[in-house]
Amino acid sequence: MKEPLTAVFEKSPYGYIGYVEELPGANTQGETLEETKANLIEAVQLVLQANRELAEEEIKADKREIVSARSSENLWNEIDGNLAKRIFKDLGLPRP
Repeated sequence: MKEPLTAVFEKSPYGYIGYVEELPGANTQGETLEETKANLIEAVQLVLQANRELAEEEIKADKREIVSARSSENLWNEIDGNLAKRIFKDLGLPRP
């Protein structure tokens, strides 16, 4: 999927500033317009990389929660099953 992004460059007393309207955090500055454009490309790459890493961490955390929930459920079933076996044994009842 390719989405167009709007790069904005403004002259300032110290050179230029640049940012991408659709991508918070993607902003930069430079002494020349060319330097600012190159810096903005790098800023966009860094923001996208950081967002990708955050998303991957969230996915891993979600998977850990699912695994933990399954592990807890399995542990509960195991404890519940052992308890049932002991009760049947203590009562001298045949296994169901």
